[in-house]
Amino acid sequence: MSEPKNLSLRIFRCASIIIGITAFLYGTFHSNAAVNLFSLFVWSLFLFCASMLECKISIKNLTFYLDISNAIGIGAYFLFGLKFFLLVLGLGKLMFYLLKKYPLYPWWAQAITFWCISYVIPSLFIPYNLVHLTFPEKILHIILFSVISGLILILLMDLLNGFQENISLKEMLMIEIKEGLFIDFIQIFIFAMLSFDLIFLWLHTPWAVPLLFIPFYGLKLVMENGQKIQAELAKTMNALNDILEAKDEDTEKHTERVSKYAVITAKHYGGFSDEQLDLIEKVGKLHDVGKILVRDDVLKKPGKLTPEEYEHIKLHVQKDFVTDTIPPEYPLAKWLQLARLHHERYDGKGYPFGLKGEEILIELRIISVADAWDAMTTRRVYRASLSNETALQTLKEGAGTQWDPTVINAFFKAYDSGEIQALQAEHKAKLQKQKWDALQKLDQYLSLESSL
Repeated sequence: MSEPKNLSLRIFRCASIIIGITAFLYGTFHSNAAVNLFSLFVWSLFLFCASMLECKISIKNLTFYLDISNAIGIGAYFLFGLKFFLLVLGLGKLMFYLLKKYPLYPWWAQAITFWCISYVIPSLFIPYNLVHLTFPEKILHIILFSVISGLILILLMDLLNGFQENISLKEMLMIEIKEGLFIDFIQIFIFAMLSFDLIFLWLHTPWAVPLLFIPFYGLKLVMENGQKIQAELAKTMNALNDILEAKDEDTEKHTERVSKYAVITAKHYGGFSDEQLDLIEKVGKLHDVGKILVRDDVLKKPGKLTPEEYEHIKLHVQKDFVTDTIPPEYPLAKWLQLARLHHERYDGKGYPFGLKGEEILIELRIISVADAWDAMTTRRVYRASLSNETALQTLKEGAGTQWDPTVINAFFKAYDSGEIQALQAEHKAKLQKQKWDALQKLDQYLSLESSL
């Protein structure tokens, strides 16, 4: 199956490069307009700087990449024509890829050819000379050029991704329409307005053009710092889980599985944004971190807990170890505070606060079901794992009392889809591999000992 896909991908890449080179040669030699070398160098530098400022933007559940190179390209076209832009494109992108140490193929060739195609086609019927047009007509020409160029670029990228992932163009376009077309049009409009500003400044105060890069540089710094903070938070969460697992090895990635079960259930429940799913994932991973405070003799006791021991184990959600250690404005503080609520019950008989029904956040109601499922279907120090059928029956009987019945229904949908069982199979495979690795190490140790 991979061979046809790879063959189709190679054919597409070769065809796009041939068409792109043809478009480049057409745009370069079709016009006899002279090119000012100083302007060529300055605009190539603009394009290079714009490429360097590319950054990932995340706003709630929307994520996209902001690359203002398109605005530079549109400005260069309407100021100097297609030939000038194509030369700027070649030099600017070449400098960028050489600095980044990207291989010239396929990165450079793919980008240049896609850009050439997406600019040459609209240039055939939208002239670059705007001198004799009224102000509204100039805006309309720039927006129209931006839309056509942007849609062609999107189509080419969808074709490339489709061949890479073995997805038909129709499916790729449906994904694009559902998930990204609105954002694409917003970006195209922003680029059109930014290119108009570039054109205006270049014609009247060219020294001010570099000032337009300042806000985008600030935005890039903000987004990169945000990503670094997220990475540090992820490291902190992993460290907390590692400490917990070192204390209670019997959990065997319990928190990670609960997190995954909860996200799967939430997706079948429906109506959750990416931000809410991310919250469920993080709180799920942290829900048992309070067990660090529980004594080992209680946490690892093989028999039934005494009333005093049961009250002690409740410390893992009753003890607020956030207030005096983590500033409340940190996201980690919010996640840890929410993690304390995973033992609240739908009927109000849970702890630590006795919250009832919708007083408990829906995210926590989902995590509670996921936690119960994993606790029942995996081995514990005090009992063997229960069968899936027994665990499902327990959940069904507890709907409306211990757990939210709507969440139970969503969990059953997830189970019927096979996603829950797939995660269980993945866990069993990991355990088997761990056991096999342990046996191999033991065998190596015994062989070494016997040779001595």
